[in-house]
Amino acid sequence: MRPSGRLPRFSHYLNRHLFWLLVASYAVAAVFPSFGAWIRDASLGRVALFGKGTTLSLPMIMLAFLLLNAGIGVKAAELNNLIRSSAILLTGMAANLIIPIVFTLIVSVALSPWRPADEPDAVQNILVGLALIASMPIAGSSTAWAQNANGNLALSLGLVVFSTILSPLTTPLVLFFVGIMARGEYSQHLRQLAIHGTGTFLTICVILPSILGVLIRAIVGETRLALAGRWLKLANVVNLLLLSYSNASLALP
Repeated sequence: MRPSGRLPRFSHYLNRHLFWLLVASYAVAAVFPSFGAWIRDASLGRVALFGKGTTLSLPMIMLAFLLLNAGIGVKAAELNNLIRSSAILLTGMAANLIIPIVFTLIVSVALSPWRPADEPDAVQNILVGLALIASMPIAGSSTAWAQNANGNLALSLGLVVFSTILSPLTTPLVLFFVGIMARGEYSQHLRQLAIHGTGTFLTICVILPSILGVLIRAIVGETRLALAGRWLKLANVVNLLLLSYSNASLALP
């Protein structure tokens, strides 16, 4: 049934055509990257936590809003089920850690005979790129996709939060394993690569907003939040598209 009212219709349109709107945001970023670059460079100053500081940028605030929104959207029943069935969460965490390493190993073996004359280090560059992707915790924006698809927000948020908390251990582990596959200076750099200054960022932009969102839902109540649900979902979609556009504006041009 088609929703009535301008706001519900607009929100329904965005959710129904989200994939093509995302593709359009990439196209706009390739042609008009200046506004996306401004979003990425916009700073709200520096904040300090546990004796370490980080620059509070606009994309960080947008990421924090995605996770705050996800926390607000987590239902108490979903949270209880997640706690009771922790095996699902552990399986997701293990898959996020193991599958990228296995995929990188397959790529390393498949491309090992490839030696382009104009770029002899091409394979090593690919391995380093895959290592950096594989070593990162689950992206906070994945909660927005789960929310828009009416998926299990508790599981999605749990994967983001716990993979972030464990990233000081898992990130060096992944880089070490991929470093074994790499050769020469690339292997050495991967083994020496360490996390610098990410603790404050992860705490402020991932962990705290997620916990705050869950607390807001518990305090305000599901009945009252249901009235604001359409606004929150609409803001979530717009925020996700802007964040995707700003990230693409750095790479696509």
